[in-house]
Amino acid sequence: MGRRPIKGVCTLVATVVVLATAGASAAATTGTVSSSGSDEFGQLGNGAGGSSTTPVAVAGLTGVTQIDGGREHAVALKSDGTAWAWGHNNYGQVGDGTKTNRQSPVQVSGLTG
Repeated sequence: MGRRPIKGVCTLVATVVVLATAGASAAATTGTVSSSGSDEFGQLGNGAGGSSTTPVAVAGLTGVTQIDGGREHAVALKSDGTAWAWGHNNYGQVGDGTKTNRQSPVQVSGLTG
């Protein structure tokens, strides 16, 4: 899979960062994810709410190999092939079958490797 920035998206795999409009996420070489910025819809993913000017750990994610997202949500792919998402979910973009904003990562449903 190629890694390419998409308009309004935050991406970091290893050492490359593209900042999003309403927050940024980063997957470190350790396979963990941190984010900073606005948290109006849970896009920081730390479960606490409240914006942060410094990076905070996204709750419960390890083994992350890729990350991408939209303006107010993010999606992480883990090494086990599962996808996890958090943030604004007004159109179901988090992929958990609801339209409930998610303050911390939830597994995207219906995907098979």
